[in-house]
Amino acid sequence: MALTVNVNAQLALQKLGLDTKPLDAAGIALVPYSGGVKFVKEHEVFASWAVAPAKVAEIGQNGYDPNSLMHAAAKGNAEAAYTQALQMAGKPVAGASKSASKKPGKTVPVAAAVATYPVEDMKTGTQVPLIKADMLYQPVKSTSAGSRYYVVGLSDTIKVAARLKANTLSIRIEGKAFSALAPVLSASGFFGATFGGSFTDDYASMHVEIANAFDAQKVVGSVLGILYEHIKHGVPSLKPLENI
Repeated sequence: MALTVNVNAQLALQKLGLDTKPLDAAGIALVPYSGGVKFVKEHEVFASWAVAPAKVAEIGQNGYDPNSLMHAAAKGNAEAAYTQALQMAGKPVAGASKSASKKPGKTVPVAAAVATYPVEDMKTGTQVPLIKADMLYQPVKSTSAGSRYYVVGLSDTIKVAARLKANTLSIRIEGKAFSALAPVLSASGFFGATFGGSFTDDYASMHVEIANAFDAQKVVGSVLGILYEHIKHGVPSLKPLENI
């Protein structure tokens, strides 16, 4: 049975400044599901865009609103999923278009696509300090020796990494803009002693119990949403972090 493209998802990606023609050329279909949109080729899932279905329809119909925290988080996840899908299909990624339409006569900039660390190398790849990371899913160091985190959100000025162990989700944030963002992170209530983490001059961390990977995805999405003005890219799914 042929896979069909979900029109709302296609329109939403276009409103976010992503050219859907390379997806068509690569034979990648956009398939909606309860947790968002899957990028599928010949029944193999290449990437998943974690987003509420209603948000896909909203963006497709009304366009991208850069002042919306939820739209910003959706855009970062969409860019990461788009890039990963094309890379897995063996297609070059030219990057996002220079602008996405907010409303007639106005445009807002969209960040170029970011590299994704090879999923098959996540478990054994060399860890780098989080502040120096430049790829999604890249393995990074933590405070504790031997602790392995993976990048789930980044920009030039702020980096976010996460770790999934049993029923615990851990998140760590570092970056050049950390001191400026510290008040925002503190006010969120996520970081510091409340959730068994730390809050220092250089980083913030949290550790929270979760019921499943979907709950973890929601927490990470909330954290990236808090940083929506600074985070340019986010991972489409936490699935690669499971069982590592």
